[in-house]
Amino acid sequence: MAAPRFTSLDEAAFAVLDKILVTSVNSRIEYGGMLYSLGGLIYAQDPVTQYERTTVNVGHRAPNCGCPPGSIPMAYYHTHPIYSIGKLKGEYNVFSDDDIEVAKSVSIDAYVGTLDGTFLHYDRVKDKVFTMARRLRNSE
Repeated sequence: MAAPRFTSLDEAAFAVLDKILVTSVNSRIEYGGMLYSLGGLIYAQDPVTQYERTTVNVGHRAPNCGCPPGSIPMAYYHTHPIYSIGKLKGEYNVFSDDDIEVAKSVSIDAYVGTLDGTFLHYDRVKDKVFTMARRLRNSE
């Protein structure tokens, strides 16, 4: 099956996160993946998970960030599906320092979809997090 293709990173990230966030919230498991450019279009890899509540390996350490040969890794996306673990409250509506470090380590942007449907974008060039206007579906 061919990867979905888009004309912008924001569009690709929104589409893939909007599709997976409900599953992520319901299962309380993080999902994520890579967004890459090939032939002037943006493609979203299918979401992956290691069935952890607060982390997901999106493949950024693999050759070419796990993206197809000849493509350019542009961003990674992931979910923040839980409010707390045990008695520790989580900060689900922010990019963690670790999230930002992943993006910086491979010179790509990052997106996150959160428990309450917030859609965030970390722009590595501006080194700034933006709250996007669109909201993600977080329940059925």
